[in-house]
Amino acid sequence: MTFEGTCKAIVSGLLVSAALFQTGLLAQDSEPDSIIEDVTPEDVKKFLDPTVMNNVLEYRFQANFFPQETKLFSHRPYIGYSLNYWSAVWAEVPIWDFSVPGIDAPSGISDTLIGWGCVPYKDLSRRLTGAAFWLEALVPTGNAEKGTGFGTWVLAPGGGVALNPTNRFPIYISGRYLHSLKPLGGTAENQEEPDLVRSIELNIETLHIFPKGFFIAALPSFTFNLNQDFNLFWLGVGVGRALNRRLLVTGGYVHYVAGKRTFNQAFVVGISFIWGKEKVKPQVRDTLKSASLGLTSGGN
Repeated sequence: MTFEGTCKAIVSGLLVSAALFQTGLLAQDSEPDSIIEDVTPEDVKKFLDPTVMNNVLEYRFQANFFPQETKLFSHRPYIGYSLNYWSAVWAEVPIWDFSVPGIDAPSGISDTLIGWGCVPYKDLSRRLTGAAFWLEALVPTGNAEKGTGFGTWVLAPGGGVALNPTNRFPIYISGRYLHSLKPLGGTAENQEEPDLVRSIELNIETLHIFPKGFFIAALPSFTFNLNQDFNLFWLGVGVGRALNRRLLVTGGYVHYVAGKRTFNQAFVVGISFIWGKEKVKPQVRDTLKSASLGLTSGGN
């Protein structure tokens, strides 16, 4: 994919996302009590907190740059649907486009992510504001022979907690275990050491939220492979802004390191939209209203 083609793809994806978000806005029920002109820290956290189950539409474009001038451009449309105030389902269908000098590189749909999550604990009055667990799966919709998919189901149970040392400095810790049902790309009949996915991921995201919905974020992440000598560390840094209570834009840079060498680098841009009526537990809704009133009157 050329630079011009990449730019066109980004613009096209953002235009499609904007159209979807506008459609969602027109379909909203009237919620006069939930409309607050000033974006509060709680409004920003709703987009990023892994213990919040929202109706959300997202689009992300990611450009990965590997050694030997190999590039991977991925489009990641995502939808989440809140079943009630404590659980949700979601799906993401990535579209990959490789660029490799001198060859006809593959492109197409990658493996589809589906998931279900549950929030058994939520208390905004405490430092530990929430805990969640979820079960995700990668469905082999990609092409393993071309390199756009694993060629097998990958199950990924996980969980996370939300900490709130201060109202403008939340910390989100999450992790998951990845387990492939078969070796990558097929069976193990002719393989002495089958290539199985057996790994643990740990993510720690820290935010600093500024007035008017601006924020900066740092996200160190670790992947420990249990059956291979290939552990991965990556550090993401990003900025973003909640334009209102339902719309968020983000951008970031990610640096991947495997062993002592840089594995690849990536740039990411995204847009998120919370659609439909928010399903919030009554006591949580009261706490949110109190926090919003305190912030608009000068509190932190």
